[in-house]
Amino acid sequence: RGFTMKPISPALLRKYAGKWVALNRQEDQVLGSGRTFDEAKQAAAATGETSIVLAKAPEAKGGKK
Repeated sequence: RGFTMKPISPALLRKYAGKWVALNRQEDQVLGSGRTFDEAKQAAAATGETSIVLAKAPEAKGGKK
């Protein structure tokens, strides 16, 4: 059985430009964010959610955050 990864909504990640973001399994809700992978993971863990997806949000266009 193959694995399919859907793209995460750019609108969802826009305000987290350049940060690590922890999302719920459905990838439609941000559970936490941080400057590092570990910070985002810890923020999500604090919500009690056990199944998370971690992603690095792209930098804002033009270098602005």
